Formats: sequence, C-alpha cells, structure tokens
Amino acid sequence: MSWSQKKKKVYLYDSWSKTRGKDFLNVKEKSKTDSYSYLDMDHTKKNLKDFQKFLIFNKGYIPEIFKTSKNPKKICWLHIDLNASKPTLNTLNFFYYRIERKGVILIDDYADDNYIETRKLIDKFFRGKKDILMQLPTGQAIIFKN
Repeated sequence: MSWSQKKKKVYLYDSWSKTRGKDFLNVKEKSKTDSYSYLDMDHTKKNLKDFQKFLIFNKGYIPEIFKTSKNPKKICWLHIDLNASKPTLNTLNFFYYRIERKGVILIDDYADDNYIETRKLIDKFFRGKKDILMQLPTGQAIIFKN
C-alpha cells in the first residue's frame, strides 16, 4: 500500500519568520537565532509541492500555535527541530500523549553543545517513562514509545 493510499497527513508547525524575543531563549540559543529566517512558508511550500495534498501548514509560535491550529489526534512520528529548549519541551508536553505505542520521536540538537538545556529538559521529561531513548551519532535523539 502506497503513502497516498494510506491517506496520511503531515502537520508542519513553524513561525516561518524571525525568532521571537531574545528573552524566550537561553544564552547559547540566542547566538543561533534567525539562521533560518530566510525560509518563509512559500519557500517551504515550493520545496514540498509534490506532497502538498498531504501537508497541513500551521504558522505561528510554539506553544500558542497549538491552541489555534489543526492538530492530529494520533501521531506515529514526531520530528522536533526547534533550536530552543522551551519550545521543544512545550512540543513534547503537547504531543507526547498523542503518539501511538511504538511511535517514534526524533529530536535534533540533543547532543549539540549549543543546546545543553534542550538535552537536560528532554532527559528530565523522559525520566521514569518506559520509552527507549537513544542518542544517534548525528547528535539527534530518537525515542521509541512503549
């Protein structure tokens, strides 16, 4: 069965603009702000045009965007690449219980020295949970939900 026959949807969340207030980020995260601000929503849509019927774009800042956007009820795959610890934790808090058993979470920046706070928050979030968390050689973390 192909992807299109399964009728899966991909939900994308991004500000597609500059990082918001510097008080929202810790010291190391501030040095990385706006590295990707050139990637506006139109640019992203153009890059993903072959998949447009599967995509749902949610523009805004995390966590506020979760309150006003169309969100999935169940998730089998969650990829978090936010370059900021607080929004990463907000995303985990919002989506974790929607992730199906044996679902996968991929988190960028887990082992990057610029994002030590992200790693600490992730480790604390998963402490006591039965999920499997592994650091990948890429510096990412992959979590398999039990």
